[in-house]
Amino acid sequence: MGNGKILNQLARVDYFRSEKDGKITCERRYYISSLDNNAELLSEAIRGHWRI
Repeated sequence: MGNGKILNQLARVDYFRSEKDGKITCERRYYISSLDNNAELLSEAIRGHWRI
């Protein structure tokens, strides 16, 4: 492979949101990562990426 990194994780995260009108929506996102297989570490990386 080009950069020598190895895929260690494939994750699916479902985000649920309650709208003002009471409707609940779900958005499904997929992630691939070269981080060690650690759910807590991956969730911190995802939250850090989307932090404003």
